[in-house]
Amino acid sequence: MGSYQKVENGVYTTYDAVTGETTSETVEDGVVRIPRGGLMPRSIAIIGDAYDKELTSVSTTTKVCFNDVCTENAPGWGLRERANVIVFADDARGIPVTIGDFVVTEVRVQGQKETVR
Repeated sequence: MGSYQKVENGVYTTYDAVTGETTSETVEDGVVRIPRGGLMPRSIAIIGDAYDKELTSVSTTTKVCFNDVCTENAPGWGLRERANVIVFADDARGIPVTIGDFVVTEVRVQGQKETVR
């Protein structure tokens, strides 16, 4: 497995595959921890307008879970921005799952899926 960042059971853990180093810290209730700035969710309703592009339905290699209901290779919404492909989970919150060659392997949302469109 490569490098990763995750929040699970109130603990934020990072693993660096190059150094083999793992670090962990407790995340307090109500604190949102986003592993990378580009992964900040944005409403999918405004994403197409922001990029001035049409989002299209695409397949992903990401496992997406809403509460305990998971879908392997979940559907998503994608667009091409210059040389990058950007893909979002099929959810109105605009959860990014692919940005160029950065691919999220699994997303766990604590809540129900929000329908797009």
